[in-house]
Amino acid sequence: MNQPETTNNTHRSHRAGLWFIVLNLCVIGFIAWREFGNADHPQSIAIRDLQIGWLFGAVGCFAVMLISETRKYSYLLRKTGHETPVATGFQCAVLGKYYDNITPAGFGGQPFQMHFLKKKGCSDGVSGSLPILGLLGLQFSFVLIALVVFIVGGKAFSGYLVGSKIAMWAGLAAYSFVPVCIVLFAFAPNALIWAVRGGTKLLKKLHIIKDAESATERAVSALQAYTDSVRYFGRQPKLIAAVALHSLIFRIAMLCLPWFILRGFGADIPFFACFCQTTSIYALIALIPTPGNAGAAEASFYTVFSALSPGSVFWAMLVWRLLVYYSWLMFGAGYYIFDTVKRDE
Repeated sequence: MNQPETTNNTHRSHRAGLWFIVLNLCVIGFIAWREFGNADHPQSIAIRDLQIGWLFGAVGCFAVMLISETRKYSYLLRKTGHETPVATGFQCAVLGKYYDNITPAGFGGQPFQMHFLKKKGCSDGVSGSLPILGLLGLQFSFVLIALVVFIVGGKAFSGYLVGSKIAMWAGLAAYSFVPVCIVLFAFAPNALIWAVRGGTKLLKKLHIIKDAESATERAVSALQAYTDSVRYFGRQPKLIAAVALHSLIFRIAMLCLPWFILRGFGADIPFFACFCQTTSIYALIALIPTPGNAGAAEASFYTVFSALSPGSVFWAMLVWRLLVYYSWLMFGAGYYIFDTVKRDE
């Protein structure tokens, strides 16, 4: 008697999965059209003019990024007793980056990672803590690299305007805000709560928010959840060190990638100068909370790729965007297609 109902539920689940995949593909297509669909007839470029070895280096940078994120989550899952850490770690990494890249400010991946890990049988503590620890590792690693670059790479920024330098530091401060607040909340919670309350009252006076007390409670609750997640793994320094190392590798590979593309398209640019410029631009675009920094990323990174001839700039930026952005979206959409087919077999 229950068989028809079960069959109908399966069909509904199948249809829902297909619609979700279509929606994901539409999101990817729309963002791609917004970024590259209105380009003014880019010039063709001959394959023989490309230095393919350098472009393979750029692809290798993306591979390092993917492997480092997978290994980071796999290591944490293995240490918490998960049965299939590598496969689950890969899926968790891909889902996190997919949703980070389609949501504003890059903070959309963690809830989906938590839900995914819970479905995979992880405990509430692991499901809630692991994605946040992974995110914080990436944030802290970028802040560390940027601070070193901004202090050491003085000559690389000699041509920058004062306003650009201020915006660069402001972007890094915005990017550092959540990690710094979590550290402060762990060591001086009362002081930070007092600062948050003062900030929400100011925002209320400026008519940006309506209920200062409610906003304070939400902010403190979020900080408490983040701090609890760090403390969940905090007694295991080897886990924290593994997260830090893999996050640092991810960031370095991401920041090296534009240099390989520039060399592949024929530009002769010093590595350190390109690395410094790339780091500064990633700090700058942190101020623009669009999905995947769309719009801001292309406009800002034009200063890096302008070292190329006009006919090559479009194609170089397209390759760069494919590797650092669309590849994650395609992996995420591919996961949903595979998962839907597998569930309906």
